[in-house]
This record gives sequence, C-alpha cells and structure tokens, in this order.
Amino acid sequence: MATLSLYNAGERLLCVLAEPLGEDFWVAPRQTLRFAVPDDQPTVSWYENGASVWVNEGDPYEVVVTTESGDIVTCGYQRPPGAFPQPKTP
Repeated sequence: MATLSLYNAGERLLCVLAEPLGEDFWVAPRQTLRFAVPDDQPTVSWYENGASVWVNEGDPYEVVVTTESGDIVTCGYQRPPGAFPQPKTP
C-alpha cells in the first residue's frame, strides 16, 4: 500500500484521475488530497490541466482518497459544473 499526497500549487482547480477506473477528484488551489492505493509502486502522470494516479498492481476499487483533515472523499469531489461536457448528438 502506498500513499501519495498531491498538493495544488496552482491558481485553479486541478483534476486528478484515479486510474484505471477514471474516477475524478478536483484539488483546489493550496489544497492537498491523499491517495492511498493498493500498489507499492503506483504511477503518477502529469498532463496540461491535471494528473493521473495509476494503480498498476492490486484492486483499483481499493483506492481511498482523503482530504488534509482525513475526510474520505468520493469520485466527483469538487467537480465543477461542465467539467466533462457531453458531445452534442445530431
């Protein structure tokens, strides 16, 4: 089991995906979220507007995400409206 702390040093919300399930967690500026993952060597990937925490070994359903105060949060935490717009159907 590994624990990763992700701190948002930026000025806007940061999207962090827990993969391979694609669960999204949004980190506010100057906020830290902690990801406890059932993997001794998880992978963190950074991209333009966010990051991904990959579970390479173990059950991805066992990922636990907490705030700085220890509160457990779930998929969609702090997700802003319109974060994932749906494509328009013809």
